[in-house]
Amino acid sequence: MGPYIFGNKLSFKPFARYSWGLGGHHPFQGIEISFARTNVFAGQNHVPLTFGSFWNSFTSTGAVPLDVKLSRNDPGARFASFDFSWQMLPWFNMYIDMFTHDEVTPLAAPRRAAFNPGVYFARLPGLPKLDLRLEGVTTNRFVSPAVGGFFFYYEFLYRNVYVNNGNLFGSWIGRDANGYQAWSTYHLGPKTSVQVGYRNVKISPEYIPGGNTQQIGNVAAILRPRPDVEFRGLMQFEGWLEPVLAPTRQQGQ
Repeated sequence: MGPYIFGNKLSFKPFARYSWGLGGHHPFQGIEISFARTNVFAGQNHVPLTFGSFWNSFTSTGAVPLDVKLSRNDPGARFASFDFSWQMLPWFNMYIDMFTHDEVTPLAAPRRAAFNPGVYFARLPGLPKLDLRLEGVTTNRFVSPAVGGFFFYYEFLYRNVYVNNGNLFGSWIGRDANGYQAWSTYHLGPKTSVQVGYRNVKISPEYIPGGNTQQIGNVAAILRPRPDVEFRGLMQFEGWLEPVLAPTRQQGQ
């Protein structure tokens, strides 16, 4: 049976109680900081599920040598994340998520961390009904543990790591890749909107021979002409180039 998953998270807003500043708003009032860990441990005929194995996984803070990894004292696969969000203005928010493997926090080893920064405009100047979100993300880190896709979302004993009942609950970027995405929604009304989005992903040739490039664009709409009638529609374009599968660019919709 297993493996088993547990997680813990600590979030705080260090300046939430302050209210002075321009317009009665403290410039750092909108800052939120979070630290989290997700642990995959026990099971798979490797380590028994006991309170001792749970406590060992809960208190372990770093990488372990191979002899421990292959023993019944293996603490499992530990993933740490750090999230920072700053709502600088009522309509503007900037944030960054960091993620790493077998570290207490990504802040302790930023060269071994994946990055996912972004900005969100709740409305654009002169266009109060239009929002915009921009994000970038990378797991293609130039350090030896991350080369070849054998660090982020990988664990040589727990091969199905970071999935829950077969569903991936990590980032869409996957292993050893760079990507960015943007989407904007025009709100025609409280429950009526049109959204346009675009995503680009490039996977390193050190992970997939020849590399991989994916592009996805879509337009989605929600229309509600009456309170009891709703229409939803989605049109999506996809293109990809992966020499190991096809020598030319493929596309479809």
